Amino acid sequence: MSFARILLLLPALLLQGCFTMSFTPAEYPLRDGLIAPMDVAGRVSVTNDQPSTDPAIVLSGSGIKYQSDYHTVTEVMVQQTIKELHKAARPHSGGGKSVRLKVNYLMSHYIAFFYNSEIRFDATLGDGTVIRRSRIPAAARCRTSTAALPRA
Repeated sequence: MSFARILLLLPALLLQGCFTMSFTPAEYPLRDGLIAPMDVAGRVSVTNDQPSTDPAIVLSGSGIKYQSDYHTVTEVMVQQTIKELHKAARPHSGGGKSVRLKVNYLMSHYIAFFYNSEIRFDATLGDGTVIRRSRIPAAARCRTSTAALPRA
């Protein structure tokens, strides 16, 4: 290979790991029975409390970064919470309740067949109580296949 050809290919090789792609978060439904049945007095409304639609990198690995926004990520969490409540709640009469969810941070790093992930979110109850959670799900540390990588 000639020196000129190497000089032409070098920028392409260097830029190979610098791409940012769009990521659409997906719901991963929990299996039935994972959340124990619970008594719920009144209707529960779950809403998205994250106003930010600014782009944020939520996954990086193999030289590629994936971006979404925390409003979209929170909306997936809201929809899954509603579905899980419908599966596990045993409704009783009573006053309505509300929960406002807000994802503040989400990052997954894909390194050599493993994901290291962290999510930070707030759940604000109807009385104003804020429950803050930060967790690194154990499942994220399990070995995965390349089929689990997000699709553009």
